[in-house]
Amino acid sequence: MIFVVLFIVFLGLQVAEPVAAVKVVDKFTRYAPINSQDSGAKKVFTLYQYNKNYLKIKEVMRRWNPKTKKYGHPFVKWSAVIKKVSKTKLKISEWEACSGSYKEYIKTHLTAARYYWRVYRAYILKYYI
Repeated sequence: MIFVVLFIVFLGLQVAEPVAAVKVVDKFTRYAPINSQDSGAKKVFTLYQYNKNYLKIKEVMRRWNPKTKKYGHPFVKWSAVIKKVSKTKLKISEWEACSGSYKEYIKTHLTAARYYWRVYRAYILKYYI
């Protein structure tokens, strides 16, 4: 009886997919200018890769406090998920603190990771900094 149970457990471990570890594969910081209207901010963008077809991007922002001359508490201002949903389609889901969520489907043969490096990273650098 015990051998049967051990055999079933062993067989289950062989068939089960390995758990993918999340990796941080890109991280960069940008500073918003300090001017009369805005006291400035530090924005840190981090890309988490679960696998080549599922990525999460987060922007964590900290506002500059001129009285203390330090950056304040961090908060998530913007995030996005790039996910391959079919052989020729990517789904991009974005969320922004002030405007809510947005979904878009892109027709491409690229994996989510390649799409990020070839297209989406330039989009972030242009529009979110």
